[in-house]
Amino acid sequence: MFKKILYPVNLETGDASQALLPRVTELAKQWHAELVPLYVLPGFGMPLVASFFPADAAEKMRAGGKALLDKFCSDNVPDELSVTPIVAQGTPYERILAEAGRHGADLIVMPHRGRSEDAYYLVGTTTSKVVEHADCAVLVMRNTP
Repeated sequence: MFKKILYPVNLETGDASQALLPRVTELAKQWHAELVPLYVLPGFGMPLVASFFPADAAEKMRAGGKALLDKFCSDNVPDELSVTPIVAQGTPYERILAEAGRHGADLIVMPHRGRSEDAYYLVGTTTSKVVEHADCAVLVMRNTP
């Protein structure tokens, strides 16, 4: 059904996106799909902010993020799956949408946070924006067995 699944994951907080990985890998196996885990690092944004960091800070941060994501994938993704880990930098929902288009994802899997009665907070701002603006299917999953 789907050939390429983009799976944004937050490696700093151990949030719901990491907890969903077993279910996402199961979907990828069932559909014989490539899994594209995406780790979005914060960007430096304005040049004024970037000026407070050494010139190579962004590259070092990206290299560190790549090492974290590679370890996460090697520790948690079954060997039989085709995996293309991606590290991007910037605003999470913008990078998720851009990388989905760039890599031809036909499904984005996002976590459902479930912390409030308010639907906006249940889904989360990043997930909400991805659902609203994505050019492909978006599956919002709860972290339940």
